[in-house]
Amino acid sequence: MKTKARDFISPLATEDQAEAERRAMTIAVTDEVLSARQPARTLMTEHPLAKLSEARARIDRALDKWLYQLILQTIGSDLSHPRFIWSTNLARYRWFGHEFPGSGAAIDCPDNIYRNAGLDGGIRYEVTGKVNEPRPSQFTFQLTRHPKGDGFAVNDDSMRDLGALQMLTSREMDIADDGHFRITLDNSDADGRRNHIRMPEGELYLLVRDSLGDWRQIPNDLEIRRVGGSALPPPLSDADIASRVAGYLPGFVDFWLRFNDNFNGRPDINTLVPPYGRTGAWGYAATCHFRLRDDQAIVATVVDGGADYFGVQMADTWMIAPSPTEHISSYNKTQALANPDGTFTFILAPRDPGLANWIDTAGLHEGWLFFRWQGMPAGAPDPEKLLRNFQVVDSSEIEKVVPETLPAISAQQRRDEVAGRAQHWSLRVATP
Repeated sequence: MKTKARDFISPLATEDQAEAERRAMTIAVTDEVLSARQPARTLMTEHPLAKLSEARARIDRALDKWLYQLILQTIGSDLSHPRFIWSTNLARYRWFGHEFPGSGAAIDCPDNIYRNAGLDGGIRYEVTGKVNEPRPSQFTFQLTRHPKGDGFAVNDDSMRDLGALQMLTSREMDIADDGHFRITLDNSDADGRRNHIRMPEGELYLLVRDSLGDWRQIPNDLEIRRVGGSALPPPLSDADIASRVAGYLPGFVDFWLRFNDNFNGRPDINTLVPPYGRTGAWGYAATCHFRLRDDQAIVATVVDGGADYFGVQMADTWMIAPSPTEHISSYNKTQALANPDGTFTFILAPRDPGLANWIDTAGLHEGWLFFRWQGMPAGAPDPEKLLRNFQVVDSSEIEKVVPETLPAISAQQRRDEVAGRAQHWSLRVATP
């Protein structure tokens, strides 16, 4: 792949995106929102996680990411202007004359381009798009109820996944030879339309994921417009958004704290929750709540199962990951080095073991490890066969339990790896 930032303008670089970010930064420092921040922060300081020194030191970083996530989500709930907003992105970046601090939710995947649009079930919409080359490994359109101040609409008390009223994946869609596609969204049945999403009444939320199995892949072009049905409501002012955000913020933080407390039944430390199906039958996930000393590591060997997209990510105790442009805290199939038999062996550790496929915890000793398999082919292995090995070892034993073919990585090679990933990530914010 030869995509370079100077060769094109990112499909994410839209005026709608620039306006949403500028509005978000203005709203974040209004007196009303700043006043709501304190009770939200108190929820975090009084949570059991805050007894851990590392978690306590990262309270404000997590709160900042959650706040911007909530503001962008609330701007997107302005149904007067159907549009896609790119959110849930942990990196800080500069474009359009401003520097945006990033936003976050929970164990966010840096391989995913998350865009969302608020919808009204009484309005008819049309999404038009174009798949760019090199194309994403997978993309999905997931319809849920609008979270309205919660983190997202959930299906059940396990809180292990977003709800899904309907799911449309790239494997199921009709896409023209030139990459263009059209999706209809209304309250009628599909009647043979493959690219159709049926909407119930009420406020809804369309989450789009472009999953990049290589950070040089280009997200899809996307637009959404009203084509009929109910009239669009009047627009929300910045004051309206700020008032909603201030009212939502404590509950929004409480949602993510409860999500953390209940995620997959709060598994035992350093025990992997085996692969389970994602809501909407679009893939599998597995997770571990880890706790390691400086002289310990987790070694995991997995297979990708032929998935369109496969990746592994690490996040801190608040479920907020380190910056993807500063730390190698995630891997996808392109970034990771495969074993000769096609499996992948990863090493999660607070300290660099000097080997390939090290998942950097940014020096943290506790947090979450998350595996994703998306777009499984027919005949893929059963979920339980996706995991070959998972064990906690002393650092001195790492080389005894990883394949002999896993190469050593010098400090300079590691710096070059980080720099290369940052360069590839910058394609997302390529502007004229």
